[in-house]
Amino acid sequence: MAVRDLVRKHWAFLGSALILLLYFGYFHIPRPGAGLLVDDPYNIHYFWSRGVPSLVKGVIFFFTTYYRPMGGVYFYTMKGSSRHADRFL
Repeated sequence: MAVRDLVRKHWAFLGSALILLLYFGYFHIPRPGAGLLVDDPYNIHYFWSRGVPSLVKGVIFFFTTYYRPMGGVYFYTMKGSSRHADRFL
């Protein structure tokens, strides 16, 4: 299948992906040295130390006293798949 056929078939997906990429780039590329805010290290430690099961439980049961469940999704994804990701703090 040629590239043109793929573009014609998936134009909506490719257009949406391009818009999201441009949106992300507009807000994040000019600020590479922004660093962390005052409470970011605390939040990162809070969510990384509790693990995925606790985070999933907090997202599903968002009406409990679990601290910022969607913030936990954001901070937990900062860890990525690297086993040395916590060394940047």
